[in-house]
Amino acid sequence: MNRIYRWASLFLKSSILMMLVLLLSIWLVPLPERLSVSHSTMLLYRDGTPAHVFLAPDDRWRVRADLSSIDEQYVKSLLSIEDKRYSYHLGVDPLSVMRAMVQNILAGEIVSGASTITMQLVRVVESRPRTFRSKIIESWRALQLEVRLSKEEILTAYLTFIPFGRNIEGIEAASMAYFGHRPNKLEADEIAILIAVPQNPNARYPSERNNERLRQARDHVARLLLASDALPIAEKQSIQRSIYERPLPKLKPFPRGIPHLAMQIKRDLSAGEIRKLTLDAQVQHFTEVLLKQTQSSFRNKGIDNAAIVVADWKAHEIRAIVGGFDFWDGHDGSEIPAYRVPRSSGSTLKPFLYASAIDKGIATPARRMEDLPLEIAGYKPRNYNELFNGMVSLKESLSRSLNVPFVLLLKELKLNYFLSVLNKSGIHSFLNRRDELGLSVAVGVDLTPLELTEAYSIFPNRGIHAPLTWTKTNTVQKKQVFSEAASWLTEQSLQLRARPDFPERRSYVKNNVSIAWKTGTSFGLHDAWSVGWAGDLVATVWLGNLSYRSSAALIGSEAAAPILFDLLEGLVSSEEDAPRPSSVTSLEVCSYSGLIPTQACPALEQTYARVDRVPIDKCTNHYTIEVDKKTGLRVAPTCRMGPIEKRSVLLPSSQMLKWSKLPSQLPEIAPQCRQKAVIFSGSLELRSPESHRTYFKLSNAPEEEHRLPLQAEYADVEAPLYWYVNGRYWGTSTSQETLWWNLEQGSHRISVEDGQGHLAEAVIQIREL
Repeated sequence: MNRIYRWASLFLKSSILMMLVLLLSIWLVPLPERLSVSHSTMLLYRDGTPAHVFLAPDDRWRVRADLSSIDEQYVKSLLSIEDKRYSYHLGVDPLSVMRAMVQNILAGEIVSGASTITMQLVRVVESRPRTFRSKIIESWRALQLEVRLSKEEILTAYLTFIPFGRNIEGIEAASMAYFGHRPNKLEADEIAILIAVPQNPNARYPSERNNERLRQARDHVARLLLASDALPIAEKQSIQRSIYERPLPKLKPFPRGIPHLAMQIKRDLSAGEIRKLTLDAQVQHFTEVLLKQTQSSFRNKGIDNAAIVVADWKAHEIRAIVGGFDFWDGHDGSEIPAYRVPRSSGSTLKPFLYASAIDKGIATPARRMEDLPLEIAGYKPRNYNELFNGMVSLKESLSRSLNVPFVLLLKELKLNYFLSVLNKSGIHSFLNRRDELGLSVAVGVDLTPLELTEAYSIFPNRGIHAPLTWTKTNTVQKKQVFSEAASWLTEQSLQLRARPDFPERRSYVKNNVSIAWKTGTSFGLHDAWSVGWAGDLVATVWLGNLSYRSSAALIGSEAAAPILFDLLEGLVSSEEDAPRPSSVTSLEVCSYSGLIPTQACPALEQTYARVDRVPIDKCTNHYTIEVDKKTGLRVAPTCRMGPIEKRSVLLPSSQMLKWSKLPSQLPEIAPQCRQKAVIFSGSLELRSPESHRTYFKLSNAPEEEHRLPLQAEYADVEAPLYWYVNGRYWGTSTSQETLWWNLEQGSHRISVEDGQGHLAEAVIQIREL
C-alpha cells in the first residue's frame, strides 16, 4: 500500500512539476517572431474598396485581416472543413487525432491529418520539416497560442498569414488578387476556391499550369460544403450553380491607384496600416480617365504636367486627386504630385478681390472701373489680349478677367488687407515672400492646386472656410471669410460666361448644371488654370511644366477650362440655383459710374449689394450745368444774359478723355462769365502749378516722375472743380484731391473753374533736360 502511495505521490508531483514547466514555458518563451511582422499598407476609397496596396516590408502581399470585414459565410465554411471544433479545443483536437490515426492505419499510409486552425497557423509562421518531433513542437506552440491569445486573435492571424501561392498571403490579399475585390462579400465558388488553395497553394493558385488542379480542388471543397451542415440551403444551391457557371479566376494586379497621394500618405502611416480616405472611387476613375485622354494632345503642344483636385465643399472632403498625366511613365517629373507645387495663379484670385470689395462696402457688381493704360511705380498691368475697354463694370471685369480694374481695386482695398484674406482662405504658399509682393498680386500669386480648391470652396459654402481633408475627421475648424451676400454675388458673376470651347452647348444638351468658373493664365504662358463649382463639387485643373518651360497652348480658357467643364458636367447631373440671400438688397446706381446716382445722372440701372454694406460714394462724373439757350455756352448764376436751360453733362476722367480721344461734353464758358471770373477769382486759388514758372522734364527719369500735380483751394471742399490744359478739358477734382498732368515740352496754360464763374489759371513752361 505504501509503495502504491509513493508511486502515486511521485506521479502527482511529477505531473504538477511538468505542468508548472509547461506553463512557465508558455509564458516565458516568446510567441513566434513572424506574428509581429509588418503587413501591407492599404488605402481605401470612401466605400471601402481598395485604392492602393503596398508590398509588405518582407516583399509579400499580405494585408492584416479583420474578421468584421470578412464574409461570415466564408468563416463558417472554413471552420466546417478545416476545424469543426475550433471553438472548443486548446490547439490540439483529440477527436481529430484519433480519427486521423484510425484512417491512416486502415489505409496503410497517411491519408488524413489532424491539424487544427491553430496548428496550421504555427506551421505557417514557423516552417519545419514534416516529422514527428515537429508535430510535438507545433502542438506545444498551438497550446501556447491558445493560452496567450483569444480565439478571435488566432483566427485573425490565421486569415492574415495563410498562404495562397507565390508571394500572396492572407484572405484579404488573395481575394483582391483572385477576384479583384475585398472578402467582405464572397460568391459561393469564391469561398470554395479560398478554402481549397491554401491546402496546396503553389499547386493550386490561379494560373494556366494549375487550372485543372484548382478546378478539382474547388469542386471537392464544394462537395464537402454541400454535405456540410454549415451552409443554409440557399448557399448550397448557389454553390451548385456557380461550379458550372463561373470560370476559374485569373490573377489580377493589386490596386495601385492614386499613386501620387498614396506615396505621400504612406510616409505618415505606420507599416501595415489600413486607412480609409474620403476619395470616391468613381469620381477618381472618371477624373483620371478624363485627364489621360488629353495627355497625347498636350504633350504634342509642349505640356508635360497636370493636376486636378475635386472636393465636396459641403463635407470639406477631397473626392478625387490626380498629380499628373501618368505617374508610372517616368516622363518629366511625372512622379511629382503637381497638386502640391506652388505655381503662379494668374487671374484666379480676382473673385477674392471682388468679394472683399463687396464686404468692405466699396463696390457693387455694377461699379465701373477704368480699364485704361496704367502705370504704378513702374508696374504696367495689361490685359491678356493687350486691349483696353474704357469704363467696365466689376461684374464684367470679373467675367472677362480684365486686369487693370482689379489692380485699381486692390490699390483701393490695400495690399495687406487682401493678403490677410488670402491667408484666411487657406492660401499660404506666398507667405515666405510676402514682403516682396505688390499690386501684381491681383493677377497672380504662387499657390498650389490644393490651396486653390480649398479657397474656392468658400464661395458655394456661404463664405465659410474649412480645411479640405482626404481622411474622415469629426472636428472641422470653420471660419467666416466672406459674407453670404458677397459669396452669392460672386457666384452670380462667375456664372455669366458660357463654356469657352462650346458656348451654345446648353442649348443642345439636357444638362441643368450652372457652373461658376474662373480661369487663370500666368505671365509668360507657364501655367493654365481653371477652377469652378457646380452642385456639391468644386474642382481645380492646372496644366503646365514643372520645369517652368512655357507653351503657347498654356491659356486657361483654351487648355484648362474645357477639362473643368467636362469634369463637372460629367459628375453633376442637375442642381437648383441658389436663392438670393436675405442679406442681399437691390438698389439703383448710375449707369456710367455704377455709383450712387445724383440728380445729374441721366440713366440708372439695378444692381445688388450687401444690405448692411451699401456703398455711399456718389457719382462724380455727371454734373448739372446752366447753358445759354441762344449761344449754347455755359453760364453761371452771376452772369446770365438771357434764357437758360439746365443740362446734364458727362465729365470723364482726364485719362479716359485722353484714351478715348472724344471731345468734352462741357461747353465753353460764356465770355461775360469769364470776365466776371477774374473779378471773383479770390474764392478760388490755384496751388499747383505756380504761374510763370519753368518746370523741367528729366529724360532718364521714370514715367511716374514726368507728372505735374494739379491742386486748388476752394471754400466748398466737396464742390467739383473743372481743370483745363490749353483750353481743353482735362478732368474734375475737389479741393481735397490731386489731379495729375503728364509733362509736355513747351508753354502751357493751366485753368481751373468752379462752375459758378470763378476762374484761376497759371501759365508755365516745360523744358526737357
